Amino acid sequence: WVEERDGMVGESVRDWVNAEEVVEVGDWIRFIGGEGEGVLSGRAMKRPFVEKPVSAEDHRVAVYYPGGEGVRHLFRKSGDCSSALSECVGVRMTGSYVYEPFYESEENLDIKVYAVGQHLFHAEARKAPTVDGQVERDVSGREKRYPVMLREDEIEMVAKVQAVFGQFICGMDILRCRKTGKSYIIDVNGVSLVKNNPTFWTEAGKLIAEEILRGPRWASEILTPTSSFEV
Repeated sequence: WVEERDGMVGESVRDWVNAEEVVEVGDWIRFIGGEGEGVLSGRAMKRPFVEKPVSAEDHRVAVYYPGGEGVRHLFRKSGDCSSALSECVGVRMTGSYVYEPFYESEENLDIKVYAVGQHLFHAEARKAPTVDGQVERDVSGREKRYPVMLREDEIEMVAKVQAVFGQFICGMDILRCRKTGKSYIIDVNGVSLVKNNPTFWTEAGKLIAEEILRGPRWASEILTPTSSFEV
């Protein structure tokens, strides 16, 4: 999650844990805290949950399923494979991680969002890597993508996160939860542009040129230091 709250800047508060701060019992894990006692200390989480390395350069995400159903390991696409199921059910014992509840997505799809400024938002869906790890490809060999219309609440959420990160060009992943009907931003990818879409390129080029001439002021105008919200 992303948080911007009054009085939080500079405080030693963390929402991630080291592996030695996790106690696992059956389908539950409990965060026992450590040096500095983060915001997760004393909390517990039940499977299914997602374990993400704190380092953005480490793409070894794991989804832990309940009842001994195993662990699905996600990774950068290798050929036609994007994840693999393992019978090893215990959480990792080394490293630092962010833990999140696992939500099944509507129609088993992930939504890729590409934002340029506060006026251009393009979204397309792909088969979620948690389904079976097999990448769907079209006749040209590219990963299959499906057009998506973002809802108003999703556009607002994307715009806020984009402003927090201070990036005029920003990509992120959205999951529409099958159970709750709510949308969640599950990953922010940094600078990212749509592939094989000349219309998007043209519109993005115009906005980028205007921003270069205008100067890098857009984020500070959208999100002031006193803004308060949680996504």
